[in-house]
Amino acid sequence: MKNRADKPYYIFLFGAVYGYVGGIEQFNQQILKSWMRTSPEDRIDVLVQEDDYQTHRKNSVPHSNGNIRFFGFQHKFKIVTKLKMVFYFLWRSIFYSPSHIFVGHISWSFPALIISKLTGTPYSLMIHGSEVLGSIPLTRRLGLNQAGHIFVNSKDTQQKCISTYKTSKEKFFLLPPTTDEMFFTLKEKAKNTLQLNTPIKNENILLTVARLDARERHKGIDTTIRALPAILETVNIIYFVIGQGGDLKRLKDLVLSLDLEKKVFFLGALTNEEVRDYYHLADCYVMPSDEGFGIVYLEALLCGVPVVAGDADGSAEPLQGNKLGWRVNRKNPDQVAHAVLEALAGTDPRSNSKWLRDETIKVFGLNRFDERIRDVQKFFTTT
Repeated sequence: MKNRADKPYYIFLFGAVYGYVGGIEQFNQQILKSWMRTSPEDRIDVLVQEDDYQTHRKNSVPHSNGNIRFFGFQHKFKIVTKLKMVFYFLWRSIFYSPSHIFVGHISWSFPALIISKLTGTPYSLMIHGSEVLGSIPLTRRLGLNQAGHIFVNSKDTQQKCISTYKTSKEKFFLLPPTTDEMFFTLKEKAKNTLQLNTPIKNENILLTVARLDARERHKGIDTTIRALPAILETVNIIYFVIGQGGDLKRLKDLVLSLDLEKKVFFLGALTNEEVRDYYHLADCYVMPSDEGFGIVYLEALLCGVPVVAGDADGSAEPLQGNKLGWRVNRKNPDQVAHAVLEALAGTDPRSNSKWLRDETIKVFGLNRFDERIRDVQKFFTTT
């Protein structure tokens, strides 16, 4: 069976879309939503490793023409998950002749390379940052360097690929994330509905939203906790951390060792609405991380919250250099403390809520993201 020539047909390969909550998953959702807005006639099969059918049925993005179809392959045994997805990918590629294959995670770049060689279908690859740090397997390196086009979320990610893996600069196209500016609103326009267990009086509120995983220690939560004693010498604060993971006990032990258990509160996983309410509550978002980009920075900025981020990573993109926030050494508590105190003082333009939101929408709003997706679609139709 061949694909109808009058309707472009694509295969998208993702690690997860709705099965997990994280920056990459949010990015995948925004790509699909934007594609439907900009080119609703295209037919897309979305093959997702870590989601199942019921997950998509419950959370699938609204669409009226039925042109985007989800296929989830999650199984309790990972080898079964991968085999199911590989065989389905192979079957759709051979018998339905997609015009292009879009690989949303480097873990699927080598299968895409093999099927591209077998069928002649070109493929493009999306790189987010953390998955290409350090050494990667030879198969993934081959999948990376053989891709027709490589979409990256930031110039920092692009440079790391070029310097580490000698990838051709001509293959790269910048595709930074977006997020929903209609959902993440300025706090003065929002009604706070939080039921706080911790009474807040006159404290300044610091916030971090991140996975608490040993592999995510680059988020800089340790450094932020170590910066709190110096901050408390000048202002009274409470630090909320939203997220869950296996590193929680270690972080709690650090809090206890610094006698900060009345100042630091780990809130676990929350709904999107609850996360937004904490942004509205926050006086400063602190995550001196090593990010490929950092969608959480966009969320905070859209809510008008001043941001403290890392100084040697992709956070330069959402913060537009140092224009919209403070960038510090992620391992230096003194720098974090100094930046937080400047942000809380409120005299710096980078603490102006409306300006932060307006400048963020100009560069990373949904309309701007749709323009970039249209450019991506041109790559798909010309290769």
